[in-house]
Amino acid sequence: MELRPTGHAYPAHVGILPQQLGHLRMRGPFAIHFGTFVRCISIMSCFLTARLTLPALRNGFRRKAVVENDEHCQAVNAWLNDFVIGRDFCPWAKPAQKRKHVRIVTSTGVDPEDVLEDLLDEAEALPEKSACRKGEKTTTLLVCPHVKEWEDYGPFRDFYEEDLEAGDTFVHEFNMKIIAFHPKFLKYGFSVEAGDRIAIARADGTSCSATVLDEEGGIHPDDEEELLSIRLDHGQDLLVRYSAIITKLGRTEQGEEVPANDGTGDAANLLSRAPRPTLHLLRMEDLQAASSASKAGTGPNIKQVLEANAERASSISLEYMADMLGEYG
Repeated sequence: MELRPTGHAYPAHVGILPQQLGHLRMRGPFAIHFGTFVRCISIMSCFLTARLTLPALRNGFRRKAVVENDEHCQAVNAWLNDFVIGRDFCPWAKPAQKRKHVRIVTSTGVDPEDVLEDLLDEAEALPEKSACRKGEKTTTLLVCPHVKEWEDYGPFRDFYEEDLEAGDTFVHEFNMKIIAFHPKFLKYGFSVEAGDRIAIARADGTSCSATVLDEEGGIHPDDEEELLSIRLDHGQDLLVRYSAIITKLGRTEQGEEVPANDGTGDAANLLSRAPRPTLHLLRMEDLQAASSASKAGTGPNIKQVLEANAERASSISLEYMADMLGEYG
C-alpha cells in the first residue's frame, strides 16, 4: 500500500490512490428501496459457471426452495411496514406495498449455494417489463435465516461483495440490482461523509490523519473497490480505499483527537439493518423511473429524501435499533 497524489497512474498494488448516480450506488441504504431507487462488469462467465455448478438440479427435486408467510417473512414484513414505511424512510415503499408489488419469501437454503439458486429463481420470476398492475410482483425480498454462518455479518458481507459482486451480479442477465440487509449490517466497518476525520494506514504500517472531502471518490480500476477522496493534514489530496480506513476520529472535551469508536451506531449502517439477513431484488427499470421522476419534479426528490433520512436516523441509537429488531421476532 502506498500514498500517491491525485492524477498519477494506478499501479496494480496501490492501496491509497490520487458513485455516483450514474452507477446507482447511493449512500444511505434506504435512499431508494423496494421497487424504485437505490443508493447507492462483465460477469457472465462467473454467472454461468455458478448456475452450472449449483448442487440443485434445475429440473429435479431437491427441496422446497422458498416458503411464504412463515415467521421470517412476517418479521421482515413487520419491519418494512413499521420502520421503513412507518417512519417514512422510503417514500417509494408505501405505494409499492399498498399495490401489493412487494414479494417477501424465505429461502430454505442452508448454505450460500442454495441461496444463490433461490435468488436466481426469484429473479427469473420477476417481469422484465411491468404494467404495474395491482398485485403484480415487481420486487422481491428474499429472507435468508437458515445459513448458519450468516448469523455473523462478515461471511454474509463476503458473499454479497464477492459472489454477488456487491449487488451487480444480475445487472446484465436480469437488469436487476441486489441490495443487502442484515441485523448487524456494517459497511466497510465505517460509513463516512464529507468533513469526517479519519485515520489512514500507510504502507510502512504507520498511520496518518486526514479529512474526508467526498465519500464517493469513484472505483479502483483493479478490483472495483469503492474509493473516497481525502485531504491529508499537510494538504495533499488523495483517493483512498475504504478498506484503508483504520478508524473515524473524534475529539475529547480537552480537544485531543482520539478514535471515535462509533462505527456500529452510524445512521447509514442502522438503516440497512433488518430482522434477518435479506437480499432485495430491485429492477433497474424502477430505479431509472424514480431517478427520472426526481429530476422532473413529478416524484420524491432523491437528494431531499437522503438528507431527511440522515437527520431522522441520527436520533436512532444502536441499542434502540437492536431492541426494535428483536421485537419483530
